[in-house]
Amino acid sequence: MGLFEKSYYYYFNKERYEIKTFPSKSAVVVPRQEDLKGIHRLLNSPNAQAAVLAKEGVVVSNRSLARCAKLLEQSIYQGKGEIMPFCIDQQGLPLTFNGTWVVKFNKGTKLQQWEELCKEFEASMGDPINKEHRVYCIHYHGDPTRFFQNVNSLYETGSVEYAYPNFISAVRMDAPPLSQDPMYPSQTALQALFVEDAWAAINASPNTPTPIKIAVLDEGIHRLHPDLRGVHWQEDFDRMEENNGGVPLSGNAHGTAMAGIIGAVNNQLLMVGVAHNAILGDIRIACVRDRVRLSSDRIVIEGIDKAVSWGAHVINMSWSHPYSSGIQDAIKRAIARNVAVVCAAGNVLAANEANNLKFPAYLAINSPVVAVGACKMDGTPVLWADGRGFATCLGLGLTLLAPGVDVHTLTLANGAAPSAMGTSAAAALISGVVGLMKTKQPGLTPAQIKQMLSNTAATIGGGRGLANAVGAVQAALVV
Repeated sequence: MGLFEKSYYYYFNKERYEIKTFPSKSAVVVPRQEDLKGIHRLLNSPNAQAAVLAKEGVVVSNRSLARCAKLLEQSIYQGKGEIMPFCIDQQGLPLTFNGTWVVKFNKGTKLQQWEELCKEFEASMGDPINKEHRVYCIHYHGDPTRFFQNVNSLYETGSVEYAYPNFISAVRMDAPPLSQDPMYPSQTALQALFVEDAWAAINASPNTPTPIKIAVLDEGIHRLHPDLRGVHWQEDFDRMEENNGGVPLSGNAHGTAMAGIIGAVNNQLLMVGVAHNAILGDIRIACVRDRVRLSSDRIVIEGIDKAVSWGAHVINMSWSHPYSSGIQDAIKRAIARNVAVVCAAGNVLAANEANNLKFPAYLAINSPVVAVGACKMDGTPVLWADGRGFATCLGLGLTLLAPGVDVHTLTLANGAAPSAMGTSAAAALISGVVGLMKTKQPGLTPAQIKQMLSNTAATIGGGRGLANAVGAVQAALVV
């Protein structure tokens, strides 16, 4: 019996999802129109017809499974379990499974109990994702037709907080392609945010400055770039193992662009970052291969935990990802350790795409996560009608806006400084501002930071608008 020759279900975010299939192997699932456009714009993926995660469940086409093989054989996937088929989540991002589960065991239970529980469901304990908080990668060894049934049964024992397939996903770096205008004359985003005034306020404060650590969770940073050399690098976490001696491979420029916006050195060479005295941590949680940007729940969770253990004051997340209980849990752990988490709100990449905030930004609805949308230099949101190929997400939970058009930054080519666009750039700017806020007030809590950013931002139509760096820094200095 094949994996999808009968109906299955699985638990995700404590909700039960039904899995349905077609009886004919030649059946083709056609995604909803908005999903298909989003997938095409995001990945140019050959797997766009593999499945759709709709409200009623995951619908899978057997015909499309063989087309996944080449992508699934890439070495990014951890473990040796059988590769499972693709699904597509509500945001139009593809998901697949690699024979492992992400499990968080209950408090008060012990390793021996966990091992016995795993054995009961044809699995074994793998490496800890976060040992302190009882989060593990579990390797499934049983019949593939019971892959979902067994992880469900494990969850239903009540012995775990969550248990679900380790989703291999395409992380959506929320930025349209970089502009190729290397002669962009000035960093107008810094002027729009009053960053120079914020620097002056910090210099005038009698408080002793603290070296601020900002973790850049992205697809790797060009640490040998002339504007990123020096004392900035104290952490290098790379689960992709392709960072090529400190220089990401071609097509992996997003992390370098974000690092430049946040912390390019003030060395009079090309540009200067918002928090140019910060220490940057290169936490590589994604990579681009064959035009597909890939990661997994486990890798992102480990990246967040690594940033926290390194001692990061700020974590920049200029990307969106399919919802993950484990990633949400890791973000909660970071906030509990007084780490500010700044997320890109997400970009609308098609005229009919919803503009709700994407995960993890929408966690800002009821947490201290800072969700940043993109605006033009005049502070008005980037809309689809502006003709720039994207619009900013503006849904519930948005904290504030920052420039997301023509933001000066760096690329993999030494000496090049084109312009970045999108909520990725906007989030990086705010991560830099948060770094400035913590420079002389490192004890500020994520909740305080979010409130200060929100209170000092401009207002547009009753909602929060353009950030004000000097206002936020001055608010921080008087605490």
